[in-house]
Amino acid sequence: MACLNKRAKQLQIAREKKKMASALESEFHVLPHIVELLDVEDGSGCNEAWPEGAWVPTSELDNDTINSEESDLDSEDEEECEFTDGEDNEEFSDLAFEMIMKQPVSHQNLVKLKYTRGPEPSKKTIYRRKVLQDSLATAAMDSRPLHKGFLVVAQARECLNPEEPARQKIEEAVKDLESKLRSKRIKLEGQNLTRHRAVLAFLNLGSSRQEGETRQQLSIIVARCFNKGLYFARKVVSWELTWKNHRMIEEGRRGCFGKTRSWFNDEGVQLAVREWLAGAGEHITDYGLAKAIGVYLDSKRAEVVVTESFGPNGNRIRARTARRWLNQMGFSHSKVTKGVYVDGHERSDVVNYRNQVFIPQWKEYQRRMVIFDEDGSWKPPPTLREGEKPLVLVTHDESTFNANDGKRKMWMKDGKQPIRPKARGKGIMVSGFLTPGGRLSVPADVPDEELLRNPMWPKEKGTEKPVRDSMEFLEYGKNNYWDSEKMVQHTMDVAEPIFRYAFPGCQAVFAFDNASNHCCYSADALVVSRMRKNPGGTQPIMREGFIHSKQRPQSMVFPENHPVFTLRGKPKGIEQVLRERVLWKAQRTDGFAFLLDCPTSNNRLGCQPIEGGCCMRRVLSEEKDFQEQKGRLQEELEARNQDVLFYPKFHCELNFIEEFWCSAKWYARENCLYTLEGLRAVVPQALDSVTTATINRYFNHCVRIIDAYMDGLSYGTRAFKEKIYKGHRQVVDKSKW
Repeated sequence: MACLNKRAKQLQIAREKKKMASALESEFHVLPHIVELLDVEDGSGCNEAWPEGAWVPTSELDNDTINSEESDLDSEDEEECEFTDGEDNEEFSDLAFEMIMKQPVSHQNLVKLKYTRGPEPSKKTIYRRKVLQDSLATAAMDSRPLHKGFLVVAQARECLNPEEPARQKIEEAVKDLESKLRSKRIKLEGQNLTRHRAVLAFLNLGSSRQEGETRQQLSIIVARCFNKGLYFARKVVSWELTWKNHRMIEEGRRGCFGKTRSWFNDEGVQLAVREWLAGAGEHITDYGLAKAIGVYLDSKRAEVVVTESFGPNGNRIRARTARRWLNQMGFSHSKVTKGVYVDGHERSDVVNYRNQVFIPQWKEYQRRMVIFDEDGSWKPPPTLREGEKPLVLVTHDESTFNANDGKRKMWMKDGKQPIRPKARGKGIMVSGFLTPGGRLSVPADVPDEELLRNPMWPKEKGTEKPVRDSMEFLEYGKNNYWDSEKMVQHTMDVAEPIFRYAFPGCQAVFAFDNASNHCCYSADALVVSRMRKNPGGTQPIMREGFIHSKQRPQSMVFPENHPVFTLRGKPKGIEQVLRERVLWKAQRTDGFAFLLDCPTSNNRLGCQPIEGGCCMRRVLSEEKDFQEQKGRLQEELEARNQDVLFYPKFHCELNFIEEFWCSAKWYARENCLYTLEGLRAVVPQALDSVTTATINRYFNHCVRIIDAYMDGLSYGTRAFKEKIYKGHRQVVDKSKW
């Protein structure tokens, strides 16, 4: 009790000081209802309101008062002070706690934290604002009011809502963030996607924040929604600020620990990986790559690096690591499908042929091409000049159908698989010609008798019926394959005569891909690879050449009256041909011997660009008459006044017959009987299932691809896809519905 009376006296003395109540409230966080009790005139509220454990600093009391009171109070028994730590102390603490709890606590009575500034500015802020206002007033003393320079004083605009700019900023931030999340060009994954979604949720909560809710509370709610803690909540607030100000969110660094080491970042390992991938071809596997890396790390050149970095046992990677590396290098383990051969599609020589040869020829042909409708009817183009014949595009390609090539996808019960033959089975190869108006065939109004009047008209096998369709079937196998001889025979004996019946008065443009079958040379063509150095031997007898430097022809065979009897009628060798063209030399310009071929053995590079030529074959092959030598197929078609066009290599997307094969094979797979007899019956049905309207749409689709290349677009780019693939232009075959 003595100790409590001592504290009560101290409070009564301190109460006489100015601003005692405010000091107690602001500095020591005394509750407002306790301060009201302390303001009682007789000071009786001190004993009732002040609980045990409260204290007053001596800095608020006078030194004289403290010294005088201490001398009186020190004489009291200290045992009583020690006794107050017992039961009496607990009684007063309980009494004070009950009194505090009875008082209603509201948001208006909450105590402000220490060092928290309230709505009233500090003295320093008030002084700084006053100085700034005085300086502006001083500077404007000699100034003229702005409205006096105008005839009419503009009315003051109403002040906008101060919260309106902030709301607009949040709405713009939400709109931009939603656009980024929907974007297909920017792919957000993993932790970065979680961060963007969390910021979007925080912005939406902030735009609808209720009275009394703080940003900290909203961030905690967002963190809980993503199963995160307080750290994530604090980061959401910082990410939200950076997004509103700079439209960016910091990328996550999880999994990028700076002290981790990966063999993938080693230059020597990367070189070993590239070498192995270049030689593996289709045999790329994760185990093979892991083994190749192990072989490299076991080598002597890498032993020192491995030991210093990872220790003596750190020179192995697992197959799962190899799979991760393959994914990082752009490889994917997926099903093999036929498509554009990307490796050679953008090769420099291929692109040069496409831009410098194919596209200019197409532009010239397109002006004269007839216009087809979906029903197969056609009309001449309006841009046809006088004396020109209309052109009809006739495209060609081959495809194979196999007996065991069934459905790729089907409905199956869980745990059950259909039993199918392992091999693809025997097959039938189809060589066909298409026009934009359908398959190349004899019109129905031409009777068979008219066709049979021509004794050279081909007939169907085993019958006397004339061939009316340009599709040729071949059951390959047992030394029965499609070669260049059969290709030329099919084109000249079947396709070209049918074209004359189908399009009288028109000229054909036969389009082929750049396969070796279509570019083969005739037996007497000027081909350097068939020639020998010396006369005679097994080299063929070639047609006459032409020496452009002398403007005269050159025979490739010795005359019958040649002075040397053994050379009469024999083919000349490369040496004799070069001597007649004044291109023979004893040695090259670099001093080495002038050989027939540049050697490639023992890692030698072969032909190299040297002034004057490096070898005999190279020098003769660069002659103009040898360069202008055409294939047999092109020569025979041009001899019948037909044009020939070759597609660029690796550009199957330009040939609309490729899409025709896709539709036909779909039908064959859907109706597969897994027998050769069934295949013989299904293949003609599959070809007939593709309608004329569908073929015409396939052609228009390829024309748009060619137009995209004309505009300078690259295959696979966004602009290329936007020009080619559009909803109202997609090819739809309604027969598959």
